Amino acid sequence: MARVLYRPISIWVLILSCVVLPSIAYTQAPEALPELIDLAWSPDSNFIIGGGTNGLLRLWDAATGNVLDDFQGISGNVYSVAWSPDSANFVSAGADRLIHIWDIEAREEITTLEGHLDIIISTAWSSDGEQIISASFSEETPDLSLRIWDARTYEQLNAVDAGPLTEIAWSPVAQELAIANLNGYIFVDEVISADFIRRLEIPDDLIPFSVSWSPDGTSLAVGNYDGTISIINAAIGDLLTTIEADTSAITEIAWSSEGTILASSSFAGTVKLWNVDTESVIETIQQETVGYAVPIAWNPNGTQFAYGTANAEINIIPAP
Repeated sequence: MARVLYRPISIWVLILSCVVLPSIAYTQAPEALPELIDLAWSPDSNFIIGGGTNGLLRLWDAATGNVLDDFQGISGNVYSVAWSPDSANFVSAGADRLIHIWDIEAREEITTLEGHLDIIISTAWSSDGEQIISASFSEETPDLSLRIWDARTYEQLNAVDAGPLTEIAWSPVAQELAIANLNGYIFVDEVISADFIRRLEIPDDLIPFSVSWSPDGTSLAVGNYDGTISIINAAIGDLLTTIEADTSAITEIAWSSEGTILASSSFAGTVKLWNVDTESVIETIQQETVGYAVPIAWNPNGTQFAYGTANAEINIIPAP
């Protein structure tokens, strides 16, 4: 997902009552084997769901690593998957511009939510389970790129023109949402409206691909196009530190639940685990396929880490 335009970075944070950009990655011939694009570990630690190219939507047993199911009926790439807080449901979304809601016990689709005019690149379920939020890239297609849905009635509650988005992430401790945006802003909004309360500016010359909250909700880790990771104060936007992580875009970033390890994935096919305090690399995992943006996920208690492979498999390793 190359961007030739020179743009500042932006993260939006919204208060409410969770890439890989598709333009460079995952453009494949029809006969190509599926690749994983996104992974999500269920809050109860039992399952891992993965979405990928060519309609791939796969469920694994997190304890054994065995494939439990391949869900059918998705058209095009699946760019995002996200779990409900009770692990009873998950959502998938992507190139078909629909949000698919699935029942994990029945292993079947419950409904689809329709409204986006462009590909959906990120989804998240609110921590209270009441809302689903979706984000589309919408750089060329006019779209209300940020949409809020009622997770019980499936009605659309609101839609905001938030510009081209790359990723969204819920705060682990508050009803706040961080949103990575290519146009260079950080907002705090109480009602998902245009009346923004706070704009947090973070360093210029950066283009964000990914964002993750610290477990205590005080900081945001932002993976940038230039291969750096910015750690910023989530309340006021101050830059706390910059990690020179890689030579290519940081497409995925994830903070472990205990807050001591930060995982990053780059478009070079490299996964790195970082000691947050020392900003040093603990472990490096290099995929054979260069140009593959590796999806990553921590289990809820931070004891295990999963990453995808270019052949639509996952590896689960213990945390360092």
